[in-house]
Amino acid sequence: EKETFDLIYAPSVLEHFYDLSALFSELYRIMKPGGMLIFSSPTETFLYSVGRKIFGAVKPGDHYHSVFEIQKEARKHLKYIRHLNGPFSSVPSFLSVYIIYVFGK
Repeated sequence: EKETFDLIYAPSVLEHFYDLSALFSELYRIMKPGGMLIFSSPTETFLYSVGRKIFGAVKPGDHYHSVFEIQKEARKHLKYIRHLNGPFSSVPSFLSVYIIYVFGK
């Protein structure tokens, strides 16, 4: 239902949605006023792809978006609150493996 959730927590989930605009329209619809969205996602930077090569991992075919693309769409629908780079908060975003974002309605 509309305006149902105070908090939506989506760790490493949103990159799997192809249509980010439709996704964030729905997240906005189901969030209560003052509600929060917390999500994390891989950065998919050059260093991320190098790490995959080193460890023999293949990027999943359903990773449609990087965290940077996701947060850009989120800003169109919700209010940015803060982010944290991971696994070490002291490194810049382009060197991070993932980023955790907090947005509010």
